[in-house]
Amino acid sequence: MIFTMDNTVVLLVVVSAVLHASWNFAMRRARGELTVVWLSLLLAGLAGLPAAVAFWLRQPPQLAGVWYLLGSCVLNAAFFSLLARAYEGGEISLVYPVCRGTGVALTAVLATAMAVETLRPAAAGGIA
Repeated sequence: MIFTMDNTVVLLVVVSAVLHASWNFAMRRARGELTVVWLSLLLAGLAGLPAAVAFWLRQPPQLAGVWYLLGSCVLNAAFFSLLARAYEGGEISLVYPVCRGTGVALTAVLATAMAVETLRPAAAGGIA
């Protein structure tokens, strides 16, 4: 089977990638100023708030889901604080790939530690 993407999907992916890269360049330019980080996250949250409220009202999460949501918020706050700290003195060519890869690597390691996944040798090599 050949997989093809609709042009709208391709456009959304490209726009998303450009916005993501632009945000990281802006972070680097601001030298990790925490005020810039929190202001940008506030603006992004406000932009997404109507869709989040509509989704929440249409399909409210179960109580366990709310705890996962809160945990995710705490982890993201820690991540963005550490990212700001990294951009204070680090170059984007180092900070960006390390930060992008760390989350993926930690997910695999935690899934293995929790016995949810088995880490194959090739995957362990890729993470290393």
